[in-house]
Amino acid sequence: MPYWSKRWRGGSKVAAPIGRALFDYWILQRKNDPILPPTADQLKVIKRQKAFEKLMRDAQREKEEKALEEKAEAEAATATTTSE
Repeated sequence: MPYWSKRWRGGSKVAAPIGRALFDYWILQRKNDPILPPTADQLKVIKRQKAFEKLMRDAQREKEEKALEEKAEAEAATATTTSE
């Protein structure tokens, strides 16, 4: 927690509320409302979602790279045409 707050330059303004929330949960709510790890089925869903999101990011990145290449080629062709 100190690393986060130091990195975001908020210091105690950032760290204090986070620490308070963690402390309150640990002391007051942990036994009544525990945070349970995901089940095997939930993990499968999470992994599928992450894989899908990665595929979508990769596809978007490839699309953007292709558009940039086409733009560079068009600019190069225009520069060649105007210089002749």
